[in-house]
Order: sequence, then structure tokens, then C-alpha cells
Amino acid sequence: MKTMIVETDVQANGRVHLDIETDLPPGKVELVVVMQPIEATSPPYPSLEGSWQSLFPEDFDLDAVLREVRHSWEAEWQDVE
Repeated sequence: MKTMIVETDVQANGRVHLDIETDLPPGKVELVVVMQPIEATSPPYPSLEGSWQSLFPEDFDLDAVLREVRHSWEAEWQDVE
């Protein structure tokens, strides 16, 4: 059994055309189709923007911390060479 997720468009006449390549041998297959609209305005995951801010003090500078970590890693990599 093989499960596929395919996005396609509904034509003006209400029909959907599926052109799917498979590695199945010739013969009968059972095809199960579940159709649902795709909402283009919302992402498939919740936004995490700003959700971490309440976990740190107001004056916390995440960018500065990340720069410091990056520089320490770069120093370790240079020591290895």
C-alpha cells in the first residue's frame, strides 16, 4: 500500500484530474480519495513569533547570545584544524 498527498486544482466544471506516476505493476488498484480545501491564508503550523519573549527578561538580547555562541563554536573549530 502506498499513501500519497497530492495538491491539484478543481476545474471550472468541478472535475479533478489526477496524473500520478506509480511504481506499481499493471493491474487493478483500489484508490481512496479524500478531498479538502487548502486555506492559502494560514500556514499549516501555528506561528511561534514572540511566544518565547515571556520566558526571558525584557532586556534579554537573543541575537547577542547567538552571536556569542557562534563565535565560541568558530573558535573551537579553528583550534581543531
